[in-house]
Amino acid sequence: MIQNALVEHEQLCSAIDYATDMQPQTAMWLTLSAIEAEKLETVETRLFELLKNTAANDFDMTHVQNCIVRMRRRILLKCEDAGGHFPDHIIEDHLFGPRDGNELKELASIENLDILQAWTDSQWRNLLSM
Repeated sequence: MIQNALVEHEQLCSAIDYATDMQPQTAMWLTLSAIEAEKLETVETRLFELLKNTAANDFDMTHVQNCIVRMRRRILLKCEDAGGHFPDHIIEDHLFGPRDGNELKELASIENLDILQAWTDSQWRNLLSM
């Protein structure tokens, strides 16, 4: 919906990408590309307006479930190629985490995805409203 509005219809930016940073405090990043300098404030206002509108309506829970399944598959694929996945987390933990390495235990399981799959529509909308 956001991509469709800002990129396709309103042509305020050329692309919207997202990423999640799975460090101890998960961060979600939205990157909007090729915004004209004089339209930065307009795009910011419009983005938050679209996010609020999205949070005000029911989510397509089938789509949400499919996204979580895809994320689970991506994580498992990265784990199979452990040469790149685990060292990054270990280095980040060494640099930014507590000295006891306690947060590395989270790498042993992807049970957080099970928790997310059980979330209701209202829980997702509450997250988006933060």
